[in-house]
Amino acid sequence: MPLFPSAKRDWATVEEESVVLLPNLLWPPKNWRRLTPDQRLLAVEFASMSLTQGEQHSSLLLPERSFLIHSFYFLVLPGSAGFPLDNKSKARIYTYQSLLDIANGQDQSPFTHQDDLLKALTPLSKNSSIKSITSL
Repeated sequence: MPLFPSAKRDWATVEEESVVLLPNLLWPPKNWRRLTPDQRLLAVEFASMSLTQGEQHSSLLLPERSFLIHSFYFLVLPGSAGFPLDNKSKARIYTYQSLLDIANGQDQSPFTHQDDLLKALTPLSKNSSIKSITSL
């Protein structure tokens, strides 16, 4: 799990097919504004799966739909259909929100709990602490 989620982008301001995701995959898709909300979501799923399968050392061969969309959330087009969130996705969203609250000084939990959360999310990093995340 990445420490911070990928942010949603405003694709409405980007020229069609201006970003090369893969040699044969350009984003946002041509005429995407004419697609139905479900077709827009399907385009995101297709691009996400293509990117996942394009990784040479991908350990994620058949990702769950909600994880796939959430992992490539930055590709979601305006007006796309909503997508289902399973419990793992909800847990990731709550974790991200907790990190955001800690970084913004809005988390009311004890300092030791905040520090424990940061250490649990980055077990290989010895520099992980509230001090390091709030200094970003």
